Amino acid sequence: MSEKANDLLDDGDDSSLALLLVHGVGAQERGEMLRDFAIGLRRIVPELDPEAIQSGDTIVVGKQCVRLYEVYWADLMKEERSRGSFTVEEFTSLSWFPWFNYRRHSWGNRRYSAMTLIRWFILLPIASALFFIAFWGARLISIPWDLDLPRSRPKHAPGTSFWQRVREAQEQSHNRYSALDRVMDEYAGDVLTYANSRAGVFYREHQEPVPTEAMKAAADDIMTRFGETVSRARSDGCGRIQIVAHSLGSVIAYHYLAVRADPPANDHPAIGPENVEHLYTIGSPLEKFVFFWPRIMPDSSRIESRTLRWDNFVSLFDPVAGKLKQFDHWSTVSNHRLLGGGFFRAHVIYERSPVFLEQLAKGISGIAIPLRRSHWERLVDGLMLLGETLLTPAVLVIVLLAGLALLTTVALMIPFIATLSVRWWLDPAIWMPYYKWGSIVIGSMFAFIFAIMPLLRASTSHRAYNPETPET
Repeated sequence: MSEKANDLLDDGDDSSLALLLVHGVGAQERGEMLRDFAIGLRRIVPELDPEAIQSGDTIVVGKQCVRLYEVYWADLMKEERSRGSFTVEEFTSLSWFPWFNYRRHSWGNRRYSAMTLIRWFILLPIASALFFIAFWGARLISIPWDLDLPRSRPKHAPGTSFWQRVREAQEQSHNRYSALDRVMDEYAGDVLTYANSRAGVFYREHQEPVPTEAMKAAADDIMTRFGETVSRARSDGCGRIQIVAHSLGSVIAYHYLAVRADPPANDHPAIGPENVEHLYTIGSPLEKFVFFWPRIMPDSSRIESRTLRWDNFVSLFDPVAGKLKQFDHWSTVSNHRLLGGGFFRAHVIYERSPVFLEQLAKGISGIAIPLRRSHWERLVDGLMLLGETLLTPAVLVIVLLAGLALLTTVALMIPFIATLSVRWWLDPAIWMPYYKWGSIVIGSMFAFIFAIMPLLRASTSHRAYNPETPET
């Protein structure tokens, strides 16, 4: 606790404010968001030491005492809890969820324009196909960084048949845990696990990883952790609460605040606080959650009214974040646009944005604290933005080309092997047309399968999320 905070408390200031920080996806360590947040907050509180900050520490912003608390939940989705949480088949099938939301009236009283729906109905399946190709391209490129691949051939018992060995090899290959698997489980897997556990649905097909009980209980465990942090703040004498929530953390914070108004979606006792006065969401995918999974979001007509200021911050190049248009049931959400980082960094540098820090300082202390960037900071930000803007399409092209090369090789190998036995004794003019047409047919079948399989899976898995809604 700083000397300034001690002086204010000694003067009898009993209006201590708790500022809860809710982190986003990824294998974060305890205290990581506190340190990242403190680095930016140091522009308002110069004496703040990011390396020494601890959950529960008190700082002074303006003339307001603020206790910082981290709502840490990453440990609830680490290691075995997260392994197998991401499957590319489940992820690509989500591209058809908005279509089935429309067909099955899953959005309720939420409304989207016809042009918005048509645009996304067309773009999402295309983006899904490109993601599938890029995923396999990334898997091919990431082979040198694979982590837990077997280093030796498996030992087979005497008398093991050839087909038994093939099945064992297939099973071993299926159970490999590569560097790409780990990254996808820690990021995209967190989103899927939270959405599935919130809805009580883990749709898995044959040979896909079976979710553990810990994965199924993830959403409830996170709500409990949130409530424990609020209870700690109250026991420390904090009479007011404000929340800063990043990425998936904004979805978690929203569910926590709305939990009392939506008991059917939650089996544990209601723990929502009444004295949360301000919510800041940064890099929030809440609007996307409503668009893809409307039934796991509390119905706005059932959410109790409260006095709550809400500021949402969206970086121009952040692919995750978006303006909040469907969340004005507590108060009108103030959406703020800002420019920070390119495609790779835009989602993780909100805490250092002057736009965010100015609003945060005003919301905490009621005093406007203008922040200015130096010429050097502007230059560095501009160079990083330019570099990421140029690098992003290059990286995407590389992984897409690698994926196309892999899939094309597989499509060409089948007719190659089929015509291999006749290549030695027949003229190329005879077998070459069969090879070419065989490659075209197999490639077309692959394209058809990649297009139709996500649709078929989405039709089934979407009904699991929305069992009561008929299709029209």
